[in-house]
Amino acid sequence: GHRTVNHEILNVKSMLTWAVQAGLIHQNPIESLKSLPVAKHHIKRRRRALTEEEIGRFLAAAAEDDREQADHVAAIKCIEAGARNAEWRARERTPRIPQLPFWRGFLETGARYGELSRTAWGDFSRERRSITLRGENTKNGKSRVIPITDEFAAVLVGLHRFQTKALGRKVGRGDRIFLTPEGCNMQPISKAALCVFWRILELAEIPRVDAQGDHMDIHGLRHSFASRLARAGVGLLHAQRLLGHSDPKLTAMIYTHFECEDLRAAIDKVPPMGGAAVIRDTRAGARTA
Repeated sequence: GHRTVNHEILNVKSMLTWAVQAGLIHQNPIESLKSLPVAKHHIKRRRRALTEEEIGRFLAAAAEDDREQADHVAAIKCIEAGARNAEWRARERTPRIPQLPFWRGFLETGARYGELSRTAWGDFSRERRSITLRGENTKNGKSRVIPITDEFAAVLVGLHRFQTKALGRKVGRGDRIFLTPEGCNMQPISKAALCVFWRILELAEIPRVDAQGDHMDIHGLRHSFASRLARAGVGLLHAQRLLGHSDPKLTAMIYTHFECEDLRAAIDKVPPMGGAAVIRDTRAGARTA
């Protein structure tokens, strides 16, 4: 899309500007190149945010998927343990690492996939109830500290204990917080991660594409975080800092999603026009007619 192209052009511009300053070239050939427009109609793949009710269903489905997949792994272990082949019997399978904390992490922090999947235990502070997204992992190269709820902090503490037991070793500050079901570091977004996400959507009965043609994908969970901020009345400046945007217009245009019921709640707060007396007079006139 246009935003991605603009981001890449900005990187090339910065590189060429550095080359000019270093005396490697005389002039930046794309210095006056304008950015592409990024209005709504320029977005090829429109994403939507989950409603509060859908978020509840999504998290419940993620928990159910963890239970089902854990039972599946346990069944495989039983089969392997009973196998005649000594090599199969000797092989130990790591208990499946639950994925619910990872999916919930998007909704709690608004982080991008690459930012959240690369966080390490040293980036998590139980005392401050925060997660630091380091600059080497963020899109704009700047670190940002995301406050988290006490409830989610407790979830991460429990996840740390589970990983220590499952992996059979001390989990250090440099180890990743979120691991694959097999206990490995997560790779850049892959078909495997998408398959788990799609499976959870199906369990939650949430369509991948709604009637308006808007998509729900992993990045849509970041949109959902932004929408929750908007519903809670969080100011644009704070939302911009939490989301890591350099331009508040991007925060306002792309990441504020209001559903019909949100707008209905706003309309219901508006008092009747002219007060109750006008309404009575209008009804009386209707009966006379």
